[in-house]
Amino acid sequence: MTDFRARSHGLNTWANMRLCAEGGEPAQPNILDALFKGTTMKVFLEKIMGKPMRRMTTFEGISKQQKLTRADWFVSGLQECGFLSMSHRVDKEFFVESFG
Repeated sequence: MTDFRARSHGLNTWANMRLCAEGGEPAQPNILDALFKGTTMKVFLEKIMGKPMRRMTTFEGISKQQKLTRADWFVSGLQECGFLSMSHRVDKEFFVESFG
């Protein structure tokens, strides 16, 4: 459990540094929950990719299929900007079921 806690804390710190840069979003105590609420995911991805994501707005109030589609968009965006390798696979179903 300590390893997971350390990794989670590290992810929180890393993500909050990007979200808060240049007067962005306020720091989030639990980034995994925050990414799927409001526009946090959109802002986070825009900071990483350096460009606006016009198609993505929020994960709230949309169907499971719409969440899966948005998950495809953000994984594709992270691959296109070189943040994730093209061979990297993400279990979008897991994210939608767990956090969405």
